[in-house]
Amino acid sequence: MTNPAFYVDGEMERRIIDEMCGKKSPVRQVPNGDKVTIPVMAKKIATLMRLNTRYHPHIIITDREKRTETADQMRQEMAKCLVKEGFKEKDFIIAIADRCIENWILADWEEAFRKKNITPAPVKFTPADFGKDVIKQLLKENHGSYNEPTIGKELFLSCRPQKLYDNDDNFRYLVNELKAIPFSCRWLDDITL
Repeated sequence: MTNPAFYVDGEMERRIIDEMCGKKSPVRQVPNGDKVTIPVMAKKIATLMRLNTRYHPHIIITDREKRTETADQMRQEMAKCLVKEGFKEKDFIIAIADRCIENWILADWEEAFRKKNITPAPVKFTPADFGKDVIKQLLKENHGSYNEPTIGKELFLSCRPQKLYDNDDNFRYLVNELKAIPFSCRWLDDITL
């Protein structure tokens, strides 16, 4: 039976996982940011994984931020670090949002804003832009400041999971890995691979 533990880099992500998965899995926050190296992040995650031995697999969701490495390169480097820490690759799943979790929101932002009854400011952006900055700009005219743990969580959960899956390679990678376990999460269950 699958009984995962999650390792995320922020409060918004923790709240999203709790809401999506019904608080049935532990969610631990780990350090991240452009200044935190992958080996440092992996060492902290490995310590938490050792404390959570009754959970399997360990699901790591973090952001690329403004690093120069690609999401795939980050995932590979973190996997190597965790293997050096004594874990097997079957013990963990690593998903890297490119650039940040808000970029996943941008994969279906129009629906998220519609469901939250928010009229966005006119903003032009590309998928390569830093999603958090784009969300702040979209909210600027009529919604005030952006609060990740509350507004970010609500926007993310207002997105259509299938649309995120169809439009974002890194989100698709995470869902494919979760469905292969198999892992049931009411928010992801209706996604067609």
